[in-house]
Parts: sequence; structure tokens; C-alpha cells
Amino acid sequence: MSDSALLGILIQAGVGIATVATIKTDVKWIKDMAKEKFKSLEDRVTKLENRKC
Repeated sequence: MSDSALLGILIQAGVGIATVATIKTDVKWIKDMAKEKFKSLEDRVTKLENRKC
């Protein structure tokens, strides 16, 4: 196998690994953001319930 072919394969593997890492980070960020929004909604509902009492 030529050096340029091997270099191309290594570059593609590196790009693939970087893509997977980016996707994992994005998914974690989305999950964290969803948790924060859900917590905020729970707090608002609790406040509304407390007003009714």
C-alpha cells in the first residue's frame, strides 16, 4: 500500500472519530438542555399550584 493511500485512510479514520465525538457532545448538550427546561417547567407548575391553594 502506498504512503498516500495509508495517509488517506488515517485521515478518514481521524475525521470519523472526531465526528463521533462531536455527535456525543451534541447529544449530551441536548439532554442537559432538555433537563433544564423540564426542571423550569416543573418549578412553574409548582408555583401555579401553590397559588391555587
